[in-house]
Amino acid sequence: MKGKFLKRAAICVTALLVAGSAAMISGCEISNGRDGINGQNLNIYDIWEAAKEQTGDPDLAFDDFLKEYLSYEGGEISEAVSLKAAINRSLMSAVSIMTTFYEYTAFTAGEQSYYGSGVIVDIDKEAGDMTIVTNCHVVYSANAVTTSSGSGLGEENGFARTIKVWLYGADYPNSGYDEAQIIGASKNYDIAVLKVTDSDIVKKSSAVKASWNAAEEPIVGDTVYTVGNANGDDIAASVGFVSRDSEEITVNLGTDRRPDYHNYRVLRTDTAINGGNSGGGLFNRSGELIGIVNAKTISEDIDNMGYALCASTVRRVVDKMIATDDGNSGIELLSDLGFTYDVTDKYSTGLDEKGAAGIKEVVTVTNAPISAGLNTGDVLKRVVIKRNGETVDAVDVERLHNLTDVIITVRPGDEVVFTAMRGVTQVESSRTFTAGSFRRSV
Repeated sequence: MKGKFLKRAAICVTALLVAGSAAMISGCEISNGRDGINGQNLNIYDIWEAAKEQTGDPDLAFDDFLKEYLSYEGGEISEAVSLKAAINRSLMSAVSIMTTFYEYTAFTAGEQSYYGSGVIVDIDKEAGDMTIVTNCHVVYSANAVTTSSGSGLGEENGFARTIKVWLYGADYPNSGYDEAQIIGASKNYDIAVLKVTDSDIVKKSSAVKASWNAAEEPIVGDTVYTVGNANGDDIAASVGFVSRDSEEITVNLGTDRRPDYHNYRVLRTDTAINGGNSGGGLFNRSGELIGIVNAKTISEDIDNMGYALCASTVRRVVDKMIATDDGNSGIELLSDLGFTYDVTDKYSTGLDEKGAAGIKEVVTVTNAPISAGLNTGDVLKRVVIKRNGETVDAVDVERLHNLTDVIITVRPGDEVVFTAMRGVTQVESSRTFTAGSFRRSV
């Protein structure tokens, strides 16, 4: 039934936000009313994107761009970029999604449709191509069975037979949709990457790509908003703030009879989240993507506890899926760093210069052979990943997830440089990882 939550976590009572079922769609005509005129009026976001390309700094934050290149300071930034303007631009990077499966359960067998959301993270209007990020659970069903037709990764793996996407302003859910293919999906990260190619709709659209926030941590109290297909009623926005910067939830991607539990690191928000928001973007007030919405806690005694997969994790997973595009589910991850580690202390660092309350975790090497170049007891401080001699990713290890996030980036042949403190002495260890050091994470 429309708006019904279809899957629930057994532990946290945390619900995935795919909504459905929805009526079957008929017709595939492109919606009328488009004038085909695009790109004639540059706005501040277009200039920001150009600045990132020209400076060779794809991680240039929007606020830093305004300060460094346009000399805006403090309150001027708030005036230059209103929340309303940011939200309306994010509408242009959102898509509504409808997936169709052939499902077999103990009670029914047949075609079933569900709805969710997605975010455009790359677009080529001339070619009519766009790349979309959504949740894996939007395009996956544990009840799906093999039929005579399938698409993307193949229904034999539980993935959707068809995936239809609508841009903002389209005649959802009737016409004006594109069909997308899955180029990557991971249940362990609850992320899927979709691709639309050679679309006349995209060529004539006003769609734009969303930009990732480059920070490793969201800040509690930051204003944020969601944009997605709430309740399956087409794209809408809601506003709130970050309630907690990092926590873990457990979700069942399987069935009650055959559970398939997965743990996800998420940020918590009080922003209104409903069925159909799964896979949609959570943005900061500058319009930067800080998370992908994937769940909420449902209880008569709990209000406004929604969750989004953290951008620091998601953007690295997405980059690897796009780069690999090998037609298989899951992604290749390092199976062994050559040493073990754990959090040995955790505390508040107080308020920083921006008034944000920080948390520090001490990540310590717990067991390291001589070949690792590190000793048991060394405290990890920084990780740098180099590819063909060039740095492709780097983080200071302030929290355990800084380490686990950055390691997602590593590919066979990459050099990883670890900096640690051994007492009062700084030490450095470097290792190049071969293909044998990787495993496929589902």
